[in-house]
Amino acid sequence: MTPNAATRARRSIRAGYLTRAQLTAVIGACAPERDRLLLRLMYSYGLRSTEAATMPLSDLDWQRGLVEIVRGKGSRSHTRTILRSLQADLKAWLAKHPGGDWLFPSPRSTAKPMTKWNVHRIFKAAAKRAGLPPQLQHAHVLKHSIVTHMLEEGVDIRSVQDWVGHVSIDTTVIYAEVTGRMNEAATKVADGLVGALEG
Repeated sequence: MTPNAATRARRSIRAGYLTRAQLTAVIGACAPERDRLLLRLMYSYGLRSTEAATMPLSDLDWQRGLVEIVRGKGSRSHTRTILRSLQADLKAWLAKHPGGDWLFPSPRSTAKPMTKWNVHRIFKAAAKRAGLPPQLQHAHVLKHSIVTHMLEEGVDIRSVQDWVGHVSIDTTVIYAEVTGRMNEAATKVADGLVGALEG
């Protein structure tokens, strides 16, 4: 990552993730099952708008309980477990699914998937209803948020990198720096090591 790219990423991350309360408010502001599922799916797996919008139904393997996560922009694709916390929303949406090959078909034609602009409109409308400030009214904050929340919960940085498909650990490290998790982890280890010397 170039110095300029790292600086831009730091600014974006500092300004762009939701607290747990904000996230709950945005999800709660979604009325249709589709919109609620869309945003929860994006947050859960750290999906970009296009990645969520163009997910084929065939990427869901209910028999094995797996979902194929196909990422863009050079990120790593992978297979993940369908989270138990998503299953009820998935089933509710699929019971009303209008047809076609896409998990989220276009509102105009089931033969096509949604576009990222559909996703942006859905998120922005929910964010406004939830009272989020303008700088947080864009769907990419969901990816920022899952990374930040995982680090806050103490998930190790390599696992977070793998979960959201970051190719470079440098990208994930920026989140850790911004949230202070790297310093916190080092402080805890150093304190334990020094404490052990007192015996």
